[in-house]
Amino acid sequence: MREKLRNFFGKPPNEQTQDKEKDSIKRFIKEAKELSQEHELPRPLSYYVELFKTAFEFLDLSQANVDLLNGEYVTFSEKLLEFFTIKHKD
Repeated sequence: MREKLRNFFGKPPNEQTQDKEKDSIKRFIKEAKELSQEHELPRPLSYYVELFKTAFEFLDLSQANVDLLNGEYVTFSEKLLEFFTIKHKD
């Protein structure tokens, strides 16, 4: 997930199109499915897909979030999970 997000958000803003975002999501889903066939996941695959999609929203909120992605991935992950939990509260 980290490398796919870094690759997307490392591009100039004019290259961060919705089509390229959709392509990143499709590639993530494909690779995650392959990994889930080899390894048991702690949560359903759908959880990780939604988390990845939510990461795009979270990163679009501020440059500070992109900086965390690039420099402090553990902190980025913690903040993303907080955002995800709030967004998907049922």
